[in-house]
Amino acid sequence: MIEERYNELIRQIAAAIATSTEELTADIEAEFAKLPTMLQKEPGINSFIPWYRWTEKKQDGSERATKIPCSPSGSLSDVWREIPAKKENTVHFIQAYLYSRLLNGTRPEIIHREGQTAGRRTAAEGGGYGVVFSNSGLAGIDIDHCINDDGELSRNALDLIYSLDSYAEYSPSGKGIHILVALSAPDGMKLNKNKLTARKLLEEHGDNFEPEFPEQEIEFYTDGRYFTFTGNHLTDTPDDISAPGTMEVLDSLGFAFIPKDGATATERERTAATALDTMQ
Repeated sequence: MIEERYNELIRQIAAAIATSTEELTADIEAEFAKLPTMLQKEPGINSFIPWYRWTEKKQDGSERATKIPCSPSGSLSDVWREIPAKKENTVHFIQAYLYSRLLNGTRPEIIHREGQTAGRRTAAEGGGYGVVFSNSGLAGIDIDHCINDDGELSRNALDLIYSLDSYAEYSPSGKGIHILVALSAPDGMKLNKNKLTARKLLEEHGDNFEPEFPEQEIEFYTDGRYFTFTGNHLTDTPDDISAPGTMEVLDSLGFAFIPKDGATATERERTAATALDTMQ
């Protein structure tokens, strides 16, 4: 499974994190096996990115973990470089996994971000890898704060999970769900919005607001974003990524494809018809 061109990188990172190349190679193969089949086989969409998690202390003393996408540029010392989550900045799964292991095993005291003072930053909690959405056939739905302390899922989460009928997994926090679907925005179209906050759920979709999950938020992306990947598969959901069985739940939450800015009237009519066909 592992091509020879990665042998030197495996050797370097094994030395950096004080493990054997054999053990690291076995770990790669085990993590690869967790990927849905679509991500193992489809070269057009299997774009990965390593990420590093740091904790920011706010003025009120609370902490919020933020995941910074990182991209290797051939030098281990440059692995902390921040990049947008775009397909051209992504790497093969093996590279993303290896650099995530390096990020976990090497913890810099401070990761500096432009425009923010280093004094507000604490050292990190490790890293991981994720999948990137670049309108190439892969999209993601992120449901935050949808699992209570008893492990029960919200009604919104259950509706989306069973309606979309595709691969789903727990987020790194264990309090959210990521659903991956085989979907792109039609040509000339984009999503009308990407995020439905708890406040918007209450104000615009009152029937979907669940008081027992007051911080629940729903996000939907086809482009320009990445999701962390945990491999912590949600039981009773498909092992692979599939096209949505229905878009009705997302439609009921106000998500829709609309023409991109600058589209002509003819383009709007054509792309609207394409979007309708896609969602049926």
